[in-house]
Amino acid sequence: MLKLSTETCISVIWDFDGTLVDTSSDVWKSLISAARMCTGEINCEYISDDTNLAKPIQEIFSQMLINGDASQLNFFEKEVASHYRTKNNFDQSFAYEGIREILHFFQEQGVPQFVASMKPQQPLKKVIKKLNWEEYFLEVITPDVLDSKVLTKEEMIYLIVEKNKLDKKSCYMIGDSASDILAASKNEILTIGVTYGDGNSEELISSNPDTIIDCSQLLKDFFIKGGKSFEGEFRNRN
Repeated sequence: MLKLSTETCISVIWDFDGTLVDTSSDVWKSLISAARMCTGEINCEYISDDTNLAKPIQEIFSQMLINGDASQLNFFEKEVASHYRTKNNFDQSFAYEGIREILHFFQEQGVPQFVASMKPQQPLKKVIKKLNWEEYFLEVITPDVLDSKVLTKEEMIYLIVEKNKLDKKSCYMIGDSASDILAASKNEILTIGVTYGDGNSEELISSNPDTIIDCSQLLKDFFIKGGKSFEGEFRNRN
């Protein structure tokens, strides 16, 4: 059986959308459903670019609808949230190639795995259940997990690290967006940026992750080989 190359007890905090799972088609499904209830014509070119999903809802609304009515923004937001939480069956979401394998590999190696995602708790748990992944994660943190406040990505990571007493020197955050890397860096943990997701790759690289991985199938190789670059497949920060 393959093993981790290090005796250090590592831990992993995963982003979800664009890192573990491609949910872009299902997110667009909710956005399009809401847009069809507003005035204006849907901009097909805009919705063909998945990197637009990372933009603020106000910008998505203004760019997604041609000649839309700005006064309908609040209605649009509510309809998107309602569809996403209660009507979306996430039948078009799928795990990136090799991801289930590395989740299982980490589980076999006793590596604690967590999720810190900007996706609301209800739809996130729905997708995890659909994929039969409940056994892999010790904890799943979302912005709405607390009743008292809405959490930022930085606060989610902080809660996971502190609650579980993780060693920051051997804790990895793996994500596809600059916001993932910046939030993890503020918590002083290690960062891996993945460019295969729907995040903006240029912004991700500019956020200066410790390592950049371009293919989901290489994630397990990275840990087996001790985080060492080989044949240019991993890009470590100098």
